[in-house]
Amino acid sequence: MTEFFRKTFWAQQYNDFEQLQKIMDRMLSLLTTWGFVQGNDDLQQKQELFVSAGSLTSKISTGKLQATVVGKRISELYIDPLTADHILQCLQNFSKEKNTFSVLQMISYTLEMRPLLRVKAKETDQIQEELVKLSDLLLHPEPSAFDLNYEEFINSIKTALFFESWINEKDEDYLLETFDVRPGEIRVKQETADWLLYASEELAQILQYREAVKEIKKLRIRIQHGVKEDLLPLLQLKGIGRIRARKLVTNSIKSLGDLKKIDLTTLSQILGQKVAADVKVQLGQEIKEVPKGTRKGQLSLEKF
Repeated sequence: MTEFFRKTFWAQQYNDFEQLQKIMDRMLSLLTTWGFVQGNDDLQQKQELFVSAGSLTSKISTGKLQATVVGKRISELYIDPLTADHILQCLQNFSKEKNTFSVLQMISYTLEMRPLLRVKAKETDQIQEELVKLSDLLLHPEPSAFDLNYEEFINSIKTALFFESWINEKDEDYLLETFDVRPGEIRVKQETADWLLYASEELAQILQYREAVKEIKKLRIRIQHGVKEDLLPLLQLKGIGRIRARKLVTNSIKSLGDLKKIDLTTLSQILGQKVAADVKVQLGQEIKEVPKGTRKGQLSLEKF
């Protein structure tokens, strides 16, 4: 490995291979401490994840270091090892007492989510109050106020609160006014969150954190559509998003079973004829043509 890096353009540019070697040793020390690489000798033991930092030099020279199962998957997911270690530590602390905010703050406090939503001076007290309420839900301990990363931590709280508002179906005007987030920024944050949640789900599956996997799976769908949990069953259908799904629930249609029971004419009054027909087809039901101008009953104004 040393000889490989010695021949790279990076090494030639750095022009101080001795110093570069020290950097490589520090990085490998971290990777072994985190359990992302190990020696071949360790593989013969019961999937031991760590090797001592003192044995790194000999293992590098003899080519006996290789990625662990977790380390290999992290490389494939293209997330920073520092982020991966943060996620793994958080997942270890996940329990039934935690909730969606716990996971949202976990992914918000990562390198990949930057730039985070900055806490303005006038918002500081409000965010601190929210932090006091939510402190028991954190998967990562709050750093000292004197820590260099404390500002980023506070920004991660605001970012997590933004995501929480999004999945609670707050509209774009509310998000702009409350968090100063524009529609284009919402989309970028959505995509980054989905990537980090997918990576978290993969790592949780490898380590068999079943409760965390269940929560993350639901949260990925909620982030994608910006919906509350009660709409998830309806989002399985093509053409049904947060607005149409909420219309259905408002009309007491909360599941695929409810959709199968309702007649096409009534469903057309809620979703429109074309979408209603498409939903019925997706449910495997035969469509009977409805004569033009036909209405079955009249919806109360309370249904809208």
